Amino acid sequence: RQEATRWMRQWLYNDSSPVTEPKDIRLFTDAELQVTRTGQVHNDFPDEANVADISLRLASRLETKRRRFWAGNPAKALAKVRKLIGLPENLPQPRVERGGQAQTNWARIDKFTLQRTGDMPVPALLFRPPGNTGQAFDVVVYADGRGMRSAAHANGPIRKLVNESTAVFAVDLRGLGETRDQGSNAKYHSHSHRVGNVATHIGQPLLGQRVRDLLALVDYLNEVGSERVRSIRVIGVGSAGPVALHAAALDARINKVELRNPVLNSWVDDVVAQPLHREMVDHVVPGALTWYDLPDLARQLGARLRTR
Repeated sequence: RQEATRWMRQWLYNDSSPVTEPKDIRLFTDAELQVTRTGQVHNDFPDEANVADISLRLASRLETKRRRFWAGNPAKALAKVRKLIGLPENLPQPRVERGGQAQTNWARIDKFTLQRTGDMPVPALLFRPPGNTGQAFDVVVYADGRGMRSAAHANGPIRKLVNESTAVFAVDLRGLGETRDQGSNAKYHSHSHRVGNVATHIGQPLLGQRVRDLLALVDYLNEVGSERVRSIRVIGVGSAGPVALHAAALDARINKVELRNPVLNSWVDDVVAQPLHREMVDHVVPGALTWYDLPDLARQLGARLRTR
């Protein structure tokens, strides 16, 4: 108490004289210091609202505007989504570098690195059935929030997808897997706190940057041609789910998209209504709820989308 008083006198009154607490000072009890019945101002008034309440009310009120916006011109709405997430209309073709190869009894595995000019490298692994060398494949682009190697073991989900006619192109989107940030502080409720906030400040939300990474694989497969790639399906797992959803909504070359255990299905229900929900910085798109929520993208995809 003495030091707090001394500090305030010095810096608020320019008085650096010592402060000594009287020996006969009477201290107020906790009950006497309380200015409300409950100890919480927003609980003491029937109509009081905290910041989270106000944010949820605003997001809910915007639902009518969002519905009108999408009913009017879906193509225009998707162009707005592209702008909000910072995804340019015409992206440069990625440079592709092949790494090593490996062989298992269920797949031939090729290592790739894809990189657009000015972007960070995107690591990827291509899994093909060992006996197939010439025929065209249905290709599954597989993005997992835990990293591609977590799904690549012998009994994992990638193994279950690979067959005579299906190849899997697994990718680590930036900030996930091999490129996961090692320095973010967990006290901010998100491992991606550091990179996510920097991305927002430069006007390129992390979600949009990851969409760019995922579409680098789609661009490469499109360049390979229909003689070798029959169709493209995207699977987004966990925190890669919203990325896959955006990519499919914005790029018709993706024939189907599947979301597995997505970390959120709606910004209103899963973020605004749950402000302490962890690991949400990855999915922040400033101003998005004025124009769209994730269910709006899901409706645009229709039968192309599957969630499990």
